[in-house]
Amino acid sequence: MAKIDSENLYYLFNSQYGGNISVGRDLHPHLPIAPNFIRQKMLTNNGEFNLLCGFAKITRQHRIDVFHTNYFKPLLISCRSVIVIHDILQEIMPQYFSPKLQFIQKTLLPLMARKADAVITVSHFTKTQLMEKYRLNPNKIFVTLEAAANVFRRLELDSSEVLRRYGIEGEYILYVGRLAPIKNIPTMLKAYAKVHRHLGGDLKFVLIGQRDPAFPESEIDGLIDYLEISDSIIFLSSVPTEDMVAIYNLASVFLFMSCGEGFGLPILEAMACGAPVITSDTTACNEIAGNAAIKLPPGNVDQIADAIIMVLENSGLQKELSEKGLARSDEFKWESCARETLKVYEHVLRR
Repeated sequence: MAKIDSENLYYLFNSQYGGNISVGRDLHPHLPIAPNFIRQKMLTNNGEFNLLCGFAKITRQHRIDVFHTNYFKPLLISCRSVIVIHDILQEIMPQYFSPKLQFIQKTLLPLMARKADAVITVSHFTKTQLMEKYRLNPNKIFVTLEAAANVFRRLELDSSEVLRRYGIEGEYILYVGRLAPIKNIPTMLKAYAKVHRHLGGDLKFVLIGQRDPAFPESEIDGLIDYLEISDSIIFLSSVPTEDMVAIYNLASVFLFMSCGEGFGLPILEAMACGAPVITSDTTACNEIAGNAAIKLPPGNVDQIADAIIMVLENSGLQKELSEKGLARSDEFKWESCARETLKVYEHVLRR
């Protein structure tokens, strides 16, 4: 947004730091250095207080024209409001979520969405869900597609030293994402076990992601022992971005069989690095992958295993998927997302 708009003034409200972003950039290296972007300290980080009156106070104080936030529209604000809803998976897949989250989803979120001047979402899949479940006017919903960061790219230099630092040697399948039930880790482990038994050798399965305390995954550890694959599973909870790029680049297969996604950013990251992708044919995974991946039902262990074997044993198919993925990821740009978001602001101001 900073690259395309030097005219409007942007306040980025935060609970910790204030001041112009050109000062103290180390506080958040991803925020832009631009004179029209100002980081402003909130009164409190109490979400309930902010929704009730905190946001109303700061919008009046700074004479905000458009207030943009995630999921929840603040009460009592007098300016235009834009909310982002990445997904409503609690609504369509309640089995993966706690009763508290389901209650919030079914009561507060539809109300907030109806009261907002515009709703931004990140995939056409979620837009369709919002229209069907919340009965929202499609003209009120705007899709601004996300993208892989520019750092995710095909590497020309040898990156094997990065792998050795993490204990990764030889050929490996890669998964990146939270370790939560909705991500379908057990099914991927079962498919990998079948592949490992079929191919033998030193094939590894590398999973990068943290366990989510809000969505505990209790099946993984026992399943790994039951499948007798503990020696070939590598869990990495936190990996710097520059190392992630190397690990994506050298993966033989990127496996992402999530049961529910509002977008599925790891799919694009893997494609941007040239990794062949196998993913789900459901929710937003199907949309984001396009025709550049092998797409399968996320619950079918045999089909997933067969697809992995087919890719591993066919260098021509690996190259084809890699090239298609590179082209597909190039269709998604953060600058396009910023331009579409700015159009939403302009739209609500004209109303």
